[in-house]
Amino acid sequence: LPGDRATSELIIGWTYDKIGDFDKAIHHYKETIRSYSENPIMASFAYSYLAKSLAEIQEKDSALYYCQLANDIPDKPYWVMVLSNLSIGRAHAILGNKYEALKYYNSAKINSEGAEELQYWLFEITLEEAKLYQNIDEIDSAIVFGYEALAIAENVGFYSNIIDANRFLA
Repeated sequence: LPGDRATSELIIGWTYDKIGDFDKAIHHYKETIRSYSENPIMASFAYSYLAKSLAEIQEKDSALYYCQLANDIPDKPYWVMVLSNLSIGRAHAILGNKYEALKYYNSAKINSEGAEELQYWLFEITLEEAKLYQNIDEIDSAIVFGYEALAIAENVGFYSNIIDANRFLA
């Protein structure tokens, strides 16, 4: 089935992105799009993840193009909006568009609040906000968001996230 292949390609791309092999990640995200671009959920993930990987290799115009494609997909479920906006925010942060990144992080956060199944992603969003505030020398805000991320991790018992938040705050 095309959906199964697209899902596999998406996961392989995400894995390559996580280990820093952005060229291979980009290849697999494009395969996801070729395999199953009619599915708004798969397309939203593929476009936003592709945008982030393109930003990593400083392909600014292409990254922004795919950010826009991901953003333009209508009627996404709230959880897809959360993950898509987190990736778009990360792409903007990498490209130096700090305030645009904060806009997408905020949108992702609004859509994830109250959804118990998205607490891991709420932690990720909040820690990304803390890092971004640190990068723009708004240290007080960085500390506030760092402690907020720590509280989320402690509340739901994500031990690796507790360690990540403590590392950031150290």
